[in-house]
Amino acid sequence: MKIYLSGPITGQEKLNAPLFRAVRLALESQRFDDAPTIAVDPHDLVPSTASHQDGMRLCLNELTMGDFDAILMLPGWEDSKGAMLEVAVAKAIGLKLFKLS
Repeated sequence: MKIYLSGPITGQEKLNAPLFRAVRLALESQRFDDAPTIAVDPHDLVPSTASHQDGMRLCLNELTMGDFDAILMLPGWEDSKGAMLEVAVAKAIGLKLFKLS
């Protein structure tokens, strides 16, 4: 299973990277249907020098073209314009939706 991680980044302490990393590592230690799990953290997609707009373009491109099975929304996603857009796109392209509370 390939899962895209979505949640608040902008305005968060350390860009919320510790939470994204912990979730990615926890998911990748799991297996679904006897296959490894791949979790994609947007922090790994976007160069630190990228603008917010460029970062969103990169993330949306990966989300739509990355052959994902699901999106996992991290706590606070409802307060993030970028995460809400990612969730709307994920719904539109038929990905499974999971929420971490």
